[in-house]
Amino acid sequence: MFAKRRNVMMVISLVLLGITTNVYSEQLGKTQVWTLLANKTVIAYNVDKGFKYRAFFNKNGVVILQKKSFRFYGTWRVDPIGRHCVRKVPASQEICAYIEKMGAGLYRKVKSGEHTHTYRNILNGDQI
Repeated sequence: MFAKRRNVMMVISLVLLGITTNVYSEQLGKTQVWTLLANKTVIAYNVDKGFKYRAFFNKNGVVILQKKSFRFYGTWRVDPIGRHCVRKVPASQEICAYIEKMGAGLYRKVKSGEHTHTYRNILNGDQI
């Protein structure tokens, strides 16, 4: 029993630190991604670059990203195969990734098999 509890605590710690684990993940579909993010603010962690940020995804496809005191704007959508796609303005390249549910209210973005972002908290409305 103690070993099982220790393993669960280790998985939770790894997820909170943004380290990739394949335990308990479930890839979301197109409708699930839209429902999860539309008109919501996400408190997130960029695993690749090592920083926290907030993002508000409005229902009209506009995204506001805030990292510390800097704000970035762009567009977002869910593509036909269920990937969450974001394009920051003025950047011209759209970046798409799957979203996986990790449990305990945690989600992760996965691009080309790599864990790139962890969504730690999802709030209703614009809470940037």
